[in-house]
Amino acid sequence: MGGTIHTVSRPMADGGWVTTHEDVTDRISAQRERDRNRDLLNLIVENVPVTIFVKNASDRRFILVNRACEDEWGLSRSEILGRTASDIFPPGAADEINDGDERLLKYSAPLYLDEHAIEMPRKGVRFVTSKRFVVRSTDYANQYLVGVVDDVTERKLSEERLRQAQKMETIGNLTGGLAHDFNNLLTVIIGNLDSLQELTKDKPDQKRLVELVLEASLRGAELTRQLLAFSRRQPLQPKITDLDDLIGKTARLLTQVLGENIRLNVQLEPNVGSILVDDAQMESALINMAVNARDAMPDGGTLTIKTGKLRLNGQGADRPPELLPGEYSVVEINDTGCGMPADVLARIYEPFFTTKPAGKGTGLGLSMVYGFVRQSGGYVSADSEVGKGTKLYFPCREAAAAQGSVDGVRHDLAPAARTELILTVDDSPTVLATAVLQLEALGYQTLTARNAETALEMLDRDTKVDVLFTDIVMPTMNGRELAKLARMKRPGLKVVYVSGFPGIESTAGIDIDLDAPLITKPYRKSELERVLNATLA
Repeated sequence: MGGTIHTVSRPMADGGWVTTHEDVTDRISAQRERDRNRDLLNLIVENVPVTIFVKNASDRRFILVNRACEDEWGLSRSEILGRTASDIFPPGAADEINDGDERLLKYSAPLYLDEHAIEMPRKGVRFVTSKRFVVRSTDYANQYLVGVVDDVTERKLSEERLRQAQKMETIGNLTGGLAHDFNNLLTVIIGNLDSLQELTKDKPDQKRLVELVLEASLRGAELTRQLLAFSRRQPLQPKITDLDDLIGKTARLLTQVLGENIRLNVQLEPNVGSILVDDAQMESALINMAVNARDAMPDGGTLTIKTGKLRLNGQGADRPPELLPGEYSVVEINDTGCGMPADVLARIYEPFFTTKPAGKGTGLGLSMVYGFVRQSGGYVSADSEVGKGTKLYFPCREAAAAQGSVDGVRHDLAPAARTELILTVDDSPTVLATAVLQLEALGYQTLTARNAETALEMLDRDTKVDVLFTDIVMPTMNGRELAKLARMKRPGLKVVYVSGFPGIESTAGIDIDLDAPLITKPYRKSELERVLNATLA
Protein backbone atom coordinates (compact mmCIF):
# COMPACT_ATOMS: atom_id res chain seq x y z
CA MET A 1 0.00 0.00 0.00
CA GLY A 2 1.60 3.28 -1.18
CA GLY A 3 2.11 6.42 0.84
CA THR A 4 3.94 9.73 0.88
CA ILE A 5 7.14 10.23 2.92
CA HIS A 6 8.57 13.68 3.63
CA THR A 7 12.38 13.46 3.99
CA VAL A 8 14.63 16.20 5.44
CA SER A 9 18.44 15.97 5.66
CA ARG A 10 20.57 18.44 7.64
CA PRO A 11 24.40 18.57 7.93
CA MET A 12 26.01 18.06 11.34
CA ALA A 13 28.93 20.03 12.82
CA ASP A 14 31.12 16.97 12.71
CA GLY A 15 30.54 16.61 8.99
CA GLY A 16 27.81 14.01 9.25
CA TRP A 17 24.17 14.25 8.23
CA VAL A 18 20.89 13.86 10.05
CA THR A 19 17.99 12.61 8.01
CA THR A 20 14.36 12.56 9.19
CA HIS A 21 11.50 10.78 7.49
CA GLU A 22 7.84 11.75 8.08
CA ASP A 23 4.82 9.88 6.74
CA VAL A 24 2.59 12.72 5.39
CA THR A 25 0.18 10.48 3.51
CA ASP A 26 -2.81 11.49 5.64
CA ARG A 27 -1.93 15.18 5.48
CA ILE A 28 -1.61 15.13 1.68
CA SER A 29 -4.88 13.20 1.36
CA ALA A 30 -6.62 15.71 3.60
CA GLN A 31 -5.26 18.60 1.53
CA ARG A 32 -6.43 16.98 -1.68
CA GLU A 33 -9.86 16.43 -0.12
CA ARG A 34 -9.98 20.11 0.89
CA ASP A 35 -9.00 21.10 -2.66
CA ARG A 36 -11.74 18.90 -4.10
CA ASN A 37 -14.30 20.35 -1.71
CA ARG A 38 -13.17 23.88 -2.54
CA ASP A 39 -13.47 23.16 -6.27
CA LEU A 40 -16.91 21.62 -5.74
CA LEU A 41 -18.01 24.59 -3.66
CA ASN A 42 -16.76 27.00 -6.33
CA LEU A 43 -18.60 24.97 -8.98
CA ILE A 44 -21.84 25.09 -6.98
CA VAL A 45 -21.55 28.82 -6.24
CA GLU A 46 -20.78 29.56 -9.87
CA ASN A 47 -23.71 27.58 -11.25
CA VAL A 48 -26.44 27.91 -8.63
CA PRO A 49 -29.44 29.72 -10.24
CA VAL A 50 -29.53 32.52 -7.64
CA THR A 51 -27.35 35.60 -7.28
CA ILE A 52 -24.46 35.26 -4.81
CA PHE A 53 -22.05 38.09 -4.04
CA VAL A 54 -19.38 38.81 -1.41
CA LYS A 55 -18.10 42.24 -0.35
CA ASN A 56 -15.32 43.40 1.92
CA ALA A 57 -16.95 44.86 5.01
CA SER A 58 -14.24 47.50 5.28
CA ASP A 59 -14.75 49.28 1.95
CA ARG A 60 -17.98 47.61 0.70
CA ARG A 61 -16.34 46.61 -2.59
CA PHE A 62 -17.43 43.45 -4.36
CA ILE A 63 -14.76 40.74 -4.33
CA LEU A 64 -16.78 37.75 -5.58
CA VAL A 65 -19.86 37.28 -7.75
CA ASN A 66 -21.27 34.25 -9.54
CA ARG A 67 -22.60 33.81 -13.06
CA ALA A 68 -26.23 34.36 -12.01
CA CYS A 69 -25.22 37.72 -10.56
CA GLU A 70 -23.77 38.77 -13.90
CA ASP A 71 -26.96 37.67 -15.68
CA GLU A 72 -29.38 39.33 -13.27
CA TRP A 73 -27.51 42.62 -13.06
CA GLY A 74 -26.69 42.74 -16.76
CA LEU A 75 -22.99 43.37 -16.03
CA SER A 76 -19.79 41.42 -16.62
CA ARG A 77 -17.62 40.32 -13.72
CA SER A 78 -15.00 42.90 -14.62
CA GLU A 79 -17.65 45.63 -14.34
CA ILE A 80 -18.58 44.52 -10.81
CA LEU A 81 -15.45 43.40 -8.95
CA GLY A 82 -13.62 46.14 -7.07
CA ARG A 83 -16.61 48.49 -7.20
CA THR A 84 -19.27 49.44 -4.66
CA ALA A 85 -23.06 49.32 -4.91
CA SER A 86 -23.07 53.11 -5.37
CA ASP A 87 -20.80 52.68 -8.39
CA ILE A 88 -23.10 50.11 -10.00
CA PHE A 89 -26.74 50.57 -8.98
CA PRO A 90 -29.14 53.49 -9.55
CA PRO A 91 -29.24 55.89 -6.56
CA GLY A 92 -32.41 54.54 -4.92
CA ALA A 93 -31.34 50.91 -5.15
CA ALA A 94 -27.80 51.74 -4.00
CA ASP A 95 -29.15 53.54 -0.92
CA GLU A 96 -31.27 50.50 -0.06
CA ILE A 97 -28.26 48.17 -0.35
CA ASN A 98 -26.01 50.47 1.69
CA ASP A 99 -28.63 50.82 4.43
CA GLY A 100 -28.80 47.03 4.62
CA ASP A 101 -25.01 46.84 4.97
CA GLU A 102 -25.15 49.28 7.88
CA ARG A 103 -27.77 47.19 9.66
CA LEU A 104 -25.76 44.01 9.09
CA LEU A 105 -22.62 45.46 10.63
CA LYS A 106 -24.47 47.19 13.46
CA TYR A 107 -26.51 44.22 14.67
CA SER A 108 -24.49 41.28 13.26
CA ALA A 109 -27.76 39.49 12.58
CA PRO A 110 -28.82 38.05 9.21
CA LEU A 111 -31.03 40.34 7.15
CA TYR A 112 -33.98 38.67 5.42
CA LEU A 113 -36.07 40.61 2.92
CA ASP A 114 -39.26 39.13 1.52
CA GLU A 115 -40.42 39.84 -2.00
CA HIS A 116 -39.61 43.44 -2.89
CA ALA A 117 -38.83 45.52 -5.96
CA ILE A 118 -35.35 46.78 -6.78
CA GLU A 119 -33.95 48.50 -9.84
CA MET A 120 -31.10 46.51 -11.36
CA PRO A 121 -28.13 48.18 -13.09
CA ARG A 122 -29.26 47.25 -16.61
CA LYS A 123 -32.30 45.00 -16.26
CA GLY A 124 -34.84 47.48 -14.94
CA VAL A 125 -37.05 46.83 -11.94
CA ARG A 126 -37.11 43.22 -10.76
CA PHE A 127 -38.83 41.48 -7.84
CA VAL A 128 -36.47 39.61 -5.54
CA THR A 129 -36.14 37.93 -2.16
CA SER A 130 -32.79 38.26 -0.40
CA LYS A 131 -30.76 36.94 2.52
CA ARG A 132 -27.65 38.82 3.64
CA PHE A 133 -25.28 37.99 6.47
CA VAL A 134 -21.79 38.67 7.85
CA VAL A 135 -18.97 36.13 7.60
CA ARG A 136 -15.76 36.56 9.61
CA SER A 137 -12.37 35.01 8.97
CA THR A 138 -11.18 32.40 11.47
CA ASP A 139 -8.88 34.92 13.13
CA TYR A 140 -11.65 37.61 13.10
CA ALA A 141 -9.26 39.89 11.25
CA ASN A 142 -11.54 40.29 8.24
CA GLN A 143 -15.28 40.60 7.78
CA TYR A 144 -17.25 39.91 4.62
CA LEU A 145 -20.79 40.79 3.61
CA VAL A 146 -22.49 37.93 1.77
CA GLY A 147 -25.72 38.22 -0.20
CA VAL A 148 -27.97 35.53 -1.70
CA VAL A 149 -30.67 37.01 -3.94
CA ASP A 150 -33.42 35.09 -5.75
CA ASP A 151 -35.16 36.81 -8.68
CA VAL A 152 -38.87 35.93 -8.42
CA THR A 153 -40.12 38.29 -11.13
CA GLU A 154 -41.39 35.57 -13.47
CA ARG A 155 -43.14 33.76 -10.62
CA LYS A 156 -44.77 37.01 -9.50
CA LEU A 157 -45.93 37.78 -13.05
CA SER A 158 -47.37 34.27 -13.38
CA GLU A 159 -49.17 34.65 -10.06
CA GLU A 160 -50.53 38.03 -11.13
CA ARG A 161 -51.78 36.54 -14.41
CA LEU A 162 -53.39 33.68 -12.51
CA ARG A 163 -55.06 36.08 -10.04
CA GLN A 164 -56.29 38.21 -12.93
CA ALA A 165 -57.66 35.16 -14.73
CA GLN A 166 -59.40 33.97 -11.56
CA LYS A 167 -60.85 37.43 -10.97
CA MET A 168 -62.13 37.63 -14.54
CA GLU A 169 -63.58 34.12 -14.23
CA THR A 170 -65.39 35.11 -11.04
CA ILE A 171 -66.75 38.28 -12.61
CA GLY A 172 -67.71 36.24 -15.66
CA ASN A 173 -69.70 33.77 -13.57
CA LEU A 174 -71.43 36.64 -11.78
CA THR A 175 -72.31 38.55 -14.95
CA GLY A 176 -73.34 35.36 -16.72
CA GLY A 177 -75.72 34.51 -13.90
CA LEU A 178 -77.20 38.00 -13.98
CA ALA A 179 -77.57 37.78 -17.76
CA HIS A 180 -79.42 34.48 -17.38
CA ASP A 181 -81.93 35.97 -14.95
CA PHE A 182 -82.41 39.07 -17.10
CA ASN A 183 -82.92 36.90 -20.17
CA ASN A 184 -85.79 35.10 -18.44
CA LEU A 185 -87.36 38.45 -17.54
CA LEU A 186 -86.83 39.82 -21.04
CA THR A 187 -88.32 36.68 -22.57
CA VAL A 188 -91.57 37.42 -20.73
CA ILE A 189 -91.48 41.14 -21.55
CA ILE A 190 -90.59 40.81 -25.23
CA GLY A 191 -92.91 37.85 -25.76
CA ASN A 192 -95.89 39.73 -24.39
CA LEU A 193 -94.94 42.90 -26.27
CA ASP A 194 -95.05 40.86 -29.47
CA SER A 195 -98.61 39.87 -28.56
CA LEU A 196 -99.50 43.48 -27.71
CA GLN A 197 -98.23 44.59 -31.10
CA GLU A 198 -100.82 42.36 -32.71
CA LEU A 199 -103.56 43.67 -30.43
CA THR A 200 -102.70 47.33 -31.05
CA LYS A 201 -102.01 47.22 -34.79
CA ASP A 202 -105.20 49.23 -35.44
CA LYS A 203 -104.50 51.68 -32.60
CA PRO A 204 -101.53 53.84 -33.68
CA ASP A 205 -101.07 55.67 -30.37
CA GLN A 206 -101.04 52.50 -28.31
CA LYS A 207 -98.97 50.68 -30.90
CA ARG A 208 -96.32 53.40 -30.69
CA LEU A 209 -96.13 52.99 -26.91
CA VAL A 210 -95.65 49.25 -27.34
CA GLU A 211 -92.94 49.84 -29.94
CA LEU A 212 -91.04 52.18 -27.61
CA VAL A 213 -91.11 49.63 -24.78
CA LEU A 214 -90.13 46.87 -27.20
CA GLU A 215 -87.23 48.95 -28.49
CA ALA A 216 -85.95 49.49 -24.93
CA SER A 217 -86.38 45.78 -24.17
CA LEU A 218 -84.35 44.82 -27.23
CA ARG A 219 -81.60 47.19 -26.07
CA GLY A 220 -81.73 45.37 -22.74
CA ALA A 221 -81.37 42.09 -24.61
CA GLU A 222 -78.30 43.48 -26.34
CA LEU A 223 -76.78 44.38 -22.97
CA THR A 224 -77.30 40.83 -21.72
CA ARG A 225 -75.72 39.57 -24.94
CA GLN A 226 -72.68 41.69 -24.17
CA LEU A 227 -72.55 40.31 -20.63
CA LEU A 228 -72.73 36.79 -22.03
CA ALA A 229 -69.91 37.68 -24.42
CA PHE A 230 -67.71 38.65 -21.50
CA SER A 231 -68.60 35.50 -19.55
CA ARG A 232 -67.79 33.43 -22.66
CA ARG A 233 -71.31 32.08 -22.93
CA GLN A 234 -72.61 33.82 -26.01
CA PRO A 235 -73.68 31.56 -28.89
CA LEU A 236 -70.98 31.64 -31.57
CA GLN A 237 -70.97 30.45 -35.17
CA PRO A 238 -67.27 29.82 -35.72
CA LYS A 239 -65.75 28.84 -39.04
CA ILE A 240 -62.22 28.56 -40.35
CA THR A 241 -61.29 32.00 -41.67
CA ASP A 242 -58.20 33.46 -43.31
CA LEU A 243 -57.07 36.07 -40.79
CA ASP A 244 -55.58 38.50 -43.31
CA ASP A 245 -58.73 38.42 -45.45
CA LEU A 246 -60.87 39.13 -42.40
CA ILE A 247 -58.69 42.04 -41.27
CA GLY A 248 -58.61 43.45 -44.79
CA LYS A 249 -62.40 43.44 -45.06
CA THR A 250 -62.88 44.92 -41.60
CA ALA A 251 -60.35 47.69 -42.30
CA ARG A 252 -62.78 49.29 -44.75
CA LEU A 253 -65.32 49.65 -41.94
CA LEU A 254 -62.73 50.94 -39.50
CA THR A 255 -61.87 53.94 -41.67
CA GLN A 256 -65.46 55.13 -41.23
CA VAL A 257 -65.34 54.52 -37.47
CA LEU A 258 -62.05 56.35 -36.94
CA GLY A 259 -62.88 59.57 -38.77
CA GLU A 260 -60.68 61.83 -40.86
CA ASN A 261 -58.07 62.87 -38.29
CA ILE A 262 -56.91 59.32 -37.49
CA ARG A 263 -54.84 57.35 -39.98
CA LEU A 264 -55.34 53.59 -40.21
CA ASN A 265 -52.14 51.64 -40.85
CA VAL A 266 -52.74 47.96 -41.69
CA GLN A 267 -49.70 45.66 -41.89
CA LEU A 268 -50.62 42.13 -42.97
CA GLU A 269 -47.97 39.43 -42.80
CA PRO A 270 -48.23 37.02 -45.78
CA ASN A 271 -49.41 33.47 -45.04
CA VAL A 272 -50.30 34.29 -41.46
CA GLY A 273 -52.75 31.38 -41.47
CA SER A 274 -56.37 30.64 -40.68
CA ILE A 275 -58.23 30.80 -37.37
CA LEU A 276 -61.51 29.37 -36.10
CA VAL A 277 -63.70 32.33 -35.15
CA ASP A 278 -67.13 33.82 -35.57
CA ASP A 279 -66.50 36.39 -38.33
CA ALA A 280 -69.17 38.80 -37.10
CA GLN A 281 -67.90 38.73 -33.51
CA MET A 282 -64.30 39.16 -34.67
CA GLU A 283 -65.35 42.18 -36.69
CA SER A 284 -67.22 43.55 -33.68
CA ALA A 285 -64.14 43.04 -31.47
CA LEU A 286 -61.92 44.98 -33.89
CA ILE A 287 -64.45 47.80 -34.12
CA ASN A 288 -64.69 48.01 -30.31
CA MET A 289 -60.92 48.33 -30.01
CA ALA A 290 -60.82 50.88 -32.82
CA VAL A 291 -63.45 52.99 -31.03
CA ASN A 292 -61.39 52.93 -27.82
CA ALA A 293 -58.27 53.89 -29.76
CA ARG A 294 -60.14 56.75 -31.43
CA ASP A 295 -61.30 58.07 -28.06
CA ALA A 296 -57.70 57.91 -26.79
CA MET A 297 -56.56 60.19 -29.65
CA PRO A 298 -58.91 63.21 -29.58
CA ASP A 299 -56.35 65.31 -31.47
CA GLY A 300 -55.70 62.67 -34.12
CA GLY A 301 -53.02 60.06 -34.57
CA THR A 302 -52.41 56.64 -36.05
CA LEU A 303 -54.04 53.29 -35.37
CA THR A 304 -51.90 50.36 -36.47
CA ILE A 305 -53.19 46.81 -36.95
CA LYS A 306 -50.59 44.12 -37.59
CA THR A 307 -50.90 40.40 -38.16
CA GLY A 308 -48.22 37.82 -37.56
CA LYS A 309 -47.53 34.22 -36.66
CA LEU A 310 -45.90 33.06 -33.45
CA ARG A 311 -44.73 29.66 -32.23
CA LEU A 312 -44.78 29.18 -28.47
CA ASN A 313 -42.55 26.42 -27.14
CA GLY A 314 -42.66 25.24 -23.53
CA GLN A 315 -43.30 27.39 -20.49
CA GLY A 316 -41.47 30.68 -20.36
CA ALA A 317 -41.83 34.33 -19.56
CA ASP A 318 -43.16 35.05 -23.05
CA ARG A 319 -45.89 32.40 -22.95
CA PRO A 320 -49.01 33.10 -20.92
CA PRO A 321 -49.97 30.04 -18.86
CA GLU A 322 -53.40 30.05 -20.52
CA LEU A 323 -51.86 29.17 -23.91
CA LEU A 324 -50.62 25.72 -24.84
CA PRO A 325 -47.44 25.36 -26.89
CA GLY A 326 -48.08 25.60 -30.62
CA GLU A 327 -48.57 28.03 -33.50
CA TYR A 328 -50.68 31.14 -33.04
CA SER A 329 -51.95 33.81 -35.37
CA VAL A 330 -51.54 37.18 -33.69
CA VAL A 331 -53.40 40.45 -34.23
CA GLU A 332 -51.65 43.46 -32.71
CA ILE A 333 -53.52 46.75 -32.30
CA ASN A 334 -51.73 49.86 -31.09
CA ASP A 335 -52.29 53.58 -31.27
CA THR A 336 -50.39 56.79 -30.68
CA GLY A 337 -52.55 57.82 -27.74
CA CYS A 338 -51.22 58.68 -24.30
CA GLY A 339 -51.30 55.14 -22.90
CA MET A 340 -52.96 54.31 -19.59
CA PRO A 341 -51.94 54.01 -15.94
CA ALA A 342 -51.39 50.58 -14.42
CA ASP A 343 -54.55 50.73 -12.26
CA VAL A 344 -56.68 51.34 -15.36
CA LEU A 345 -54.86 48.65 -17.36
CA ALA A 346 -55.64 46.08 -14.66
CA ARG A 347 -59.40 46.69 -15.04
CA ILE A 348 -59.96 47.43 -18.73
CA TYR A 349 -61.72 44.12 -19.42
CA GLU A 350 -64.08 44.27 -16.45
CA PRO A 351 -67.75 44.76 -17.37
CA PHE A 352 -69.06 48.29 -16.81
CA PHE A 353 -65.58 49.68 -16.09
CA THR A 354 -65.00 52.82 -18.15
CA THR A 355 -62.91 55.96 -17.95
CA LYS A 356 -65.34 57.86 -20.15
CA PRO A 357 -67.74 60.49 -18.77
CA ALA A 358 -71.17 59.37 -17.62
CA GLY A 359 -73.42 58.58 -20.55
CA LYS A 360 -70.52 58.25 -22.99
CA GLY A 361 -69.93 54.52 -22.70
CA THR A 362 -71.29 51.32 -21.14
CA GLY A 363 -67.92 49.81 -20.22
CA LEU A 364 -68.84 46.61 -22.05
CA GLY A 365 -66.90 47.03 -25.29
CA LEU A 366 -63.54 45.62 -24.20
CA SER A 367 -65.16 43.06 -21.91
CA MET A 368 -66.88 41.69 -25.03
CA VAL A 369 -63.50 41.49 -26.76
CA TYR A 370 -62.01 39.61 -23.82
CA GLY A 371 -64.89 37.14 -23.61
CA PHE A 372 -65.02 36.51 -27.36
CA VAL A 373 -61.28 35.86 -27.68
CA ARG A 374 -61.20 33.55 -24.66
CA GLN A 375 -64.30 31.70 -25.88
CA SER A 376 -62.54 31.23 -29.23
CA GLY A 377 -59.61 29.51 -27.50
CA GLY A 378 -57.36 32.57 -27.66
CA TYR A 379 -55.76 35.03 -25.29
CA VAL A 380 -55.66 38.82 -24.89
CA SER A 381 -52.65 40.77 -23.61
CA ALA A 382 -52.49 44.52 -23.15
CA ASP A 383 -49.61 46.92 -22.53
CA SER A 384 -50.02 50.45 -21.23
CA GLU A 385 -46.94 51.83 -23.00
CA VAL A 386 -47.47 54.04 -26.03
CA GLY A 387 -46.99 52.08 -29.25
CA LYS A 388 -47.41 48.60 -27.72
CA GLY A 389 -51.16 48.24 -27.31
CA THR A 390 -53.16 45.01 -27.39
CA LYS A 391 -52.40 41.58 -28.84
CA LEU A 392 -54.97 38.92 -29.68
CA TYR A 393 -53.67 35.35 -29.92
CA PHE A 394 -55.67 32.69 -31.83
CA PRO A 395 -54.64 29.05 -32.38
CA CYS A 396 -53.73 28.44 -36.03
CA ARG A 397 -56.11 26.19 -37.93
CA GLU A 398 -55.82 24.29 -41.19
CA ALA A 399 -57.52 26.24 -43.96
CA ALA A 400 -60.78 24.62 -44.98
CA ALA A 401 -61.83 24.12 -48.56
CA ALA A 402 -65.08 25.84 -49.38
CA GLN A 403 -66.75 27.40 -46.41
CA GLY A 404 -70.47 27.33 -46.80
CA SER A 405 -73.16 28.14 -44.34
CA VAL A 406 -76.18 25.94 -44.13
CA ASP A 407 -79.41 27.49 -43.04
CA GLY A 408 -81.74 24.75 -41.91
CA VAL A 409 -84.63 27.16 -41.41
CA ARG A 410 -87.21 27.47 -44.14
CA HIS A 411 -88.34 31.06 -44.33
CA ASP A 412 -91.02 30.55 -46.95
CA LEU A 413 -93.45 28.75 -44.68
CA ALA A 414 -96.16 31.04 -43.44
CA PRO A 415 -98.09 30.33 -40.26
CA ALA A 416 -101.35 28.50 -40.80
CA ALA A 417 -103.85 26.54 -38.79
CA ARG A 418 -101.77 23.88 -37.08
CA THR A 419 -102.64 20.50 -35.69
CA GLU A 420 -99.31 19.85 -33.98
CA LEU A 421 -99.13 19.54 -30.22
CA ILE A 422 -96.12 21.06 -28.48
CA LEU A 423 -95.12 20.04 -24.96
CA THR A 424 -93.50 23.11 -23.37
CA VAL A 425 -91.27 22.66 -20.32
CA ASP A 426 -89.79 25.48 -18.21
CA ASP A 427 -89.33 25.90 -14.46
CA SER A 428 -90.24 29.61 -14.65
CA PRO A 429 -94.06 30.02 -14.62
CA THR A 430 -93.97 33.43 -16.33
CA VAL A 431 -91.63 32.24 -19.09
CA LEU A 432 -93.82 29.16 -19.52
CA ALA A 433 -97.01 31.23 -19.77
CA THR A 434 -95.40 33.57 -22.31
CA ALA A 435 -94.22 30.66 -24.45
CA VAL A 436 -97.75 29.22 -24.46
CA LEU A 437 -99.21 32.57 -25.59
CA GLN A 438 -96.72 32.76 -28.45
CA LEU A 439 -97.24 29.15 -29.53
CA GLU A 440 -101.02 29.45 -29.46
CA ALA A 441 -100.79 32.72 -31.40
CA LEU A 442 -98.90 30.74 -34.05
CA GLY A 443 -101.72 28.21 -34.17
CA TYR A 444 -100.15 25.37 -32.20
CA GLN A 445 -101.79 23.29 -29.50
CA THR A 446 -99.88 23.23 -26.23
CA LEU A 447 -99.23 21.20 -23.12
CA THR A 448 -97.18 22.61 -20.26
CA ALA A 449 -94.96 21.19 -17.54
CA ARG A 450 -93.00 22.98 -14.82
CA ASN A 451 -90.38 20.23 -14.59
CA ALA A 452 -88.99 17.22 -16.43
CA GLU A 453 -90.73 14.66 -14.24
CA THR A 454 -94.18 16.08 -15.05
CA ALA A 455 -93.31 16.18 -18.74
CA LEU A 456 -92.37 12.48 -18.71
CA GLU A 457 -95.66 11.62 -16.99
CA MET A 458 -97.53 13.41 -19.78
CA LEU A 459 -95.61 11.45 -22.39
CA ASP A 460 -96.67 8.21 -20.66
CA ARG A 461 -100.26 9.02 -21.56
CA ASP A 462 -101.74 8.44 -24.98
CA THR A 463 -101.51 12.11 -25.94
CA LYS A 464 -99.74 12.65 -29.26
CA VAL A 465 -96.88 15.11 -28.80
CA ASP A 466 -95.13 16.38 -31.93
CA VAL A 467 -92.43 18.63 -30.42
CA LEU A 468 -90.76 18.80 -27.03
CA PHE A 469 -89.92 22.50 -26.44
CA THR A 470 -87.77 22.47 -23.31
CA ASP A 471 -85.54 24.73 -21.28
CA ILE A 472 -82.05 23.28 -20.80
CA VAL A 473 -81.10 24.22 -17.25
CA MET A 474 -83.75 23.04 -14.79
CA PRO A 475 -83.73 21.61 -11.25
CA THR A 476 -83.39 17.84 -10.70
CA MET A 477 -83.24 16.96 -14.42
CA ASN A 478 -81.88 19.08 -17.27
CA GLY A 479 -83.41 19.42 -20.70
CA ARG A 480 -80.88 17.12 -22.35
CA GLU A 481 -81.69 14.26 -19.97
CA LEU A 482 -85.39 14.93 -20.45
CA ALA A 483 -85.05 14.76 -24.24
CA LYS A 484 -83.12 11.48 -24.03
CA LEU A 485 -85.77 9.81 -21.86
CA ALA A 486 -88.60 11.32 -23.91
CA ARG A 487 -87.20 9.85 -27.13
CA MET A 488 -86.98 6.46 -25.46
CA LYS A 489 -90.72 6.72 -24.81
CA ARG A 490 -91.51 8.37 -28.15
CA PRO A 491 -88.94 7.42 -30.84
CA GLY A 492 -88.69 10.14 -33.47
CA LEU A 493 -89.93 12.87 -31.13
CA LYS A 494 -88.71 16.25 -32.33
CA VAL A 495 -86.92 18.46 -29.81
CA VAL A 496 -86.25 22.20 -29.63
CA TYR A 497 -84.06 23.52 -26.81
CA VAL A 498 -84.29 26.99 -25.29
CA SER A 499 -81.74 28.58 -22.97
CA GLY A 500 -81.23 31.89 -21.25
CA PHE A 501 -77.65 30.96 -20.46
CA PRO A 502 -75.89 29.84 -23.65
CA GLY A 503 -72.66 28.04 -22.90
CA ILE A 504 -73.59 26.82 -19.44
CA GLU A 505 -74.45 23.49 -21.05
CA SER A 506 -70.78 22.70 -21.60
CA THR A 507 -69.65 23.97 -18.19
CA ALA A 508 -72.42 21.97 -16.52
CA GLY A 509 -71.50 18.86 -18.47
CA ILE A 510 -74.74 18.87 -20.51
CA ASP A 511 -74.26 17.28 -23.93
CA ILE A 512 -76.60 18.98 -26.40
CA ASP A 513 -77.77 17.11 -29.50
CA LEU A 514 -76.25 18.63 -32.59
CA ASP A 515 -79.40 17.82 -34.58
CA ALA A 516 -81.72 19.69 -32.20
CA PRO A 517 -82.05 23.46 -32.66
CA LEU A 518 -81.35 25.85 -29.80
CA ILE A 519 -83.23 29.11 -29.29
CA THR A 520 -81.55 31.71 -27.09
CA LYS A 521 -83.62 33.75 -24.64
CA PRO A 522 -84.97 36.33 -25.08
CA TYR A 523 -86.45 35.35 -28.43
CA ARG A 524 -89.04 36.93 -30.70
CA LYS A 525 -92.16 35.18 -31.85
CA SER A 526 -90.88 35.38 -35.41
CA GLU A 527 -87.74 33.44 -34.46
CA LEU A 528 -89.81 30.81 -32.67
CA GLU A 529 -91.99 30.49 -35.75
CA ARG A 530 -89.01 29.99 -38.08
CA VAL A 531 -87.41 27.33 -35.90
CA LEU A 532 -90.63 25.36 -35.46
CA ASN A 533 -91.39 25.54 -39.18
CA ALA A 534 -87.97 24.10 -39.91
CA THR A 535 -88.29 21.42 -37.21
CA LEU A 536 -91.67 20.21 -38.46
CA ALA A 537 -90.89 20.52 -42.18
